[in-house]
Amino acid sequence: MEATNFQEALKAAWQVIAAANKYLDSSAPWALAKEKKLERLDTVLYYAAASARLAAVLVSPVMPETAEKMARQLGLPQNWLERTFAHLPALENLPDSLGTKLGQPIFPRIEEEAREALQRKVAARIAEGEAPAGEAEEKTGEKAAQEKAASDGEGQNLVSMEEFRRLDLRAARVVAAEAVPKSKNLLKLQVTLGGETRTIVAGIARHYAPEALVGRTVILVANLQPARLMGVESQGMLLAARDGERLVVAGVEGEVSPGAKIQ
Repeated sequence: MEATNFQEALKAAWQVIAAANKYLDSSAPWALAKEKKLERLDTVLYYAAASARLAAVLVSPVMPETAEKMARQLGLPQNWLERTFAHLPALENLPDSLGTKLGQPIFPRIEEEAREALQRKVAARIAEGEAPAGEAEEKTGEKAAQEKAASDGEGQNLVSMEEFRRLDLRAARVVAAEAVPKSKNLLKLQVTLGGETRTIVAGIARHYAPEALVGRTVILVANLQPARLMGVESQGMLLAARDGERLVVAGVEGEVSPGAKIQ
């Protein structure tokens, strides 16, 4: 946080949360309660609450409202956030007589259908270059002028040559393909760029059987920031054309070496 490296800070916070989730899964407090193992149950719940308190502190700089909701449900006092990050190790010791409060799930579980719909929506917005929902942008005089030009048909959806050159488009050969478990839309592809093999997750399972893609040379956005979909890290994005309800994967004509740059 002090180095303003917020992305790495959040990764560290989520490592703590993942460790706490693993602890709960392995400890199974629901089973302890059923088996009347109350001493062990008390220990597990104590450390679960301590982990939740630590997570609330870690995410508070970037998710202040969420952190406050967590604190209220944990029953923490009003001054729960007054200590600095240097005191994080002491947060294992919870206040005496802590009384938790039942509340609505702060991070409700996303069901499979909703997850896939969200993934499609995010992918569409990335492809169209839209800003995330709710992200307001102040319309300066320059912005207003750009919008007026667009409405007049001038410069609409145009990108500069400099922006286009930032995209690293490569020919990639599909060497393996399989369905992503528990997903109706996603395929996991192994593609080669010549001296490098990558894993790509593509939302084309309704349009292509996995075996139909093996051996094809496709076009890959090779410098896209990796994204995790259904637990699989995707290291790029395939290009495809939408024709009504169909998705047609874009490729290159003729023999092209994997890794060749698309210009």
